[in-house]
Amino acid sequence: MSALLLPLALTFLYRVCRHLGAGRRPALLWAVLVWTLALTAVTELLSLFRLITFVSLLGFWSSVVVGLAGWLLVLRRRRAASSTPEEKLELPREPTTRFALGLLALLLLAIGVTALVAPPNTGDSLYYHMSRVAHWAQSRSVAHYPTHVLAQLHQNPGAEFIILHLQVLSGGDRFANLVQWTFLAFNLVAVSLVAARLGARPSVQVWAAVFAATVPMGILQASSTKNEHVHAFWLLCFVHGFLRLRERVSRGLVLATGASLGLAILTKMTAYFYAFPFVLWFAVDMLRSRESFRRLLAPALTISVLTLAPSSGHYLRNQHLYGRPTGPAGEVNVYKEGDSYVYYNEVLSPSALVSNTLRNAALHLGTPVGRFNIHFTERLVRGVHRLIGFDVNDPRTTWVTTSFAAGLAGAFRNENYAGNPLHFVLFVATACVLLWRWRQTPGEQRAYLASLGGGFLIFCLALKWQPWNSRLHLPLFILSAPLVAVGLAAHGKRRWADAVMLGLLLASFVWALGNETRPLVGHGSILTRSREEQYFSDTGTRDAYEGAARYIREHGRTRVGLVFGGDANSQREYPLWALLAGSPSPIRVENVDVRNVSRQLADPSFSPDAIVCFQCGEAQVARYRSSAREVHAFGSAWVFEP
Repeated sequence: MSALLLPLALTFLYRVCRHLGAGRRPALLWAVLVWTLALTAVTELLSLFRLITFVSLLGFWSSVVVGLAGWLLVLRRRRAASSTPEEKLELPREPTTRFALGLLALLLLAIGVTALVAPPNTGDSLYYHMSRVAHWAQSRSVAHYPTHVLAQLHQNPGAEFIILHLQVLSGGDRFANLVQWTFLAFNLVAVSLVAARLGARPSVQVWAAVFAATVPMGILQASSTKNEHVHAFWLLCFVHGFLRLRERVSRGLVLATGASLGLAILTKMTAYFYAFPFVLWFAVDMLRSRESFRRLLAPALTISVLTLAPSSGHYLRNQHLYGRPTGPAGEVNVYKEGDSYVYYNEVLSPSALVSNTLRNAALHLGTPVGRFNIHFTERLVRGVHRLIGFDVNDPRTTWVTTSFAAGLAGAFRNENYAGNPLHFVLFVATACVLLWRWRQTPGEQRAYLASLGGGFLIFCLALKWQPWNSRLHLPLFILSAPLVAVGLAAHGKRRWADAVMLGLLLASFVWALGNETRPLVGHGSILTRSREEQYFSDTGTRDAYEGAARYIREHGRTRVGLVFGGDANSQREYPLWALLAGSPSPIRVENVDVRNVSRQLADPSFSPDAIVCFQCGEAQVARYRSSAREVHAFGSAWVFEP
């Protein structure tokens, strides 16, 4: 299949990096970095001319594969002539560690099967991740377009660029979930390298990988089209490059560190919050002595430029539409007066910071036992709020329409709400031990701990609390894995550390096999349900989408206008795209009657021959009915023929 050109190019690039002298694990980081930069650059370039097509991408990736194959052949001949010995891969010899690696491989296999068999069916995937990809593929450009869901436009697109290439080359979404799963595997390599920079021996590096692989939220997300694993990987690459720069400055390291941070920002806006303390650490290193300042000034300036370069195209599109490069500070539901979705806290004070810190931490203290959540965690958080005189549901620091609850007992296997209680407790315990033995702790580990804590506090200071914030914390948990492993090794007994890691691995299969929307085993298994049925595992509107799609196909409609009413939960357009895929005639789908800022991007020449409205209110139905030739209802979906 044409989509296999992408992993083939990455494989050849990895081999090239190995032949150029990079170690096995650093070569992987280099290969993924160069591969992603090339993908991003060609996406932006082809988008300018509306040339993101099957032929263009096939030609590009075929050329890359042929070029790398030729380069690799030349390098192999040179290496054979020089008779350079092959580097041997040394695995830990401890039986427990080898057993852990075997369980880790089984865990990755279970998640990978889920990612490959199940279609994208998470709420966010249907709401904006996959919808934006479908629009880009249709318009052959990543330019902004009119939409009822502004998140499709201004949210950072790094992970979706990769999905776009897979989607266009494969003609469907079969491989969309594999992006997150692949970057989960990459994260384990990057985590082990960061752990090595912090002084971990090989077996402890395995512990770090196990900790990162078994985070419940990470397991659930790794078979979806969310972007936190991609985000975490680039942050890890940035941190690894920064730690190496502290020892030795080289042009390659500077370029890799800056580009990694740039790709992290291209993938997720929260990279600014999580990376800032590490950047501050870098600045302190520079200012500590005149020699360091002179040595690191030029690299710092280079990294600053590279940080913004990958996102420049996206920022320019946002600037043109919103008047600011990062997009709006929130969104407004035009169909429900009073719903203003503001992302950032509207008050900055010590009380607000304490409130958000406690509530975000409480998301990871929820258990499957609802009584414990209410009688212990929730009471504790509410009691502290009464003590500081701050409303636990203050609208200035709380996402509209939500209220605080300490973990949803029935949602511990849901990738929107799942917490990471065991990993949270392990990290807090490690942090307490490091703080207790502060003078005995190496300075690099102390600064690393401070950077992690600072990133979490900046997150809490900047963003409103949401019940689903735990998914945004995933990069912090993965970044904390090296420190937890090193802390266990330095301050705990070996057999206890082995027991903890094996316990995490065994427990992880609860989430790997029992994902709420994509269970591999048990009732509703993805192995026993059709792919079309699985698109609606997270919503109960299957009849509406299937009815509307069937009508459009049977009546030969080729220009479909899309309208949504109600709240954001009803604005999931991707299932319609998926059900219309493979129609005999190409079907163009556009959002119409858009009432937000993106309405200025509407194509005046687009005249729909059918308008589909999901969750329409009575006023909307009456307005469309008055000018329609035919009206058909399919559950919560209405189809109007102008």
